[in-house]
Amino acid sequence: MTEERPGLHKCAVAAAVLALLGVLSGAIVTSNSVTSGALEFALPHEIVAGLESVVVAILAIWMIAKGPAPLGYIMVGTLLAEGALGSFQTTPGPAILHSLLGQILFSLTVAAAVITSSSWAMDPDVV
Repeated sequence: MTEERPGLHKCAVAAAVLALLGVLSGAIVTSNSVTSGALEFALPHEIVAGLESVVVAILAIWMIAKGPAPLGYIMVGTLLAEGALGSFQTTPGPAILHSLLGQILFSLTVAAAVITSSSWAMDPDVV
């Protein structure tokens, strides 16, 4: 990727930050539901997840349109699977897969932020 796209990079950084907040808020929901049985932090997690979904979907579509497309397709698939599992948490199995996919989605957004940065396209400094 030789051309600079600062807008795409900023979107990737925003997606990575929101994905991290989604993972952290999900951990808080899980911790509180196990210890107290209350889901008082479920609504903030759903709000963060909704914002994260919108930004990641925009990023993925932008990457599919402008490149690198394979990472965009992987992000869309991971996002859809994570969202589907997040809404059907009646047994521990889907909840565990939901949390794993959340961490994978976070790593994909970090990879997108690195790949879209201007320093990624530069030649390395020879020491």
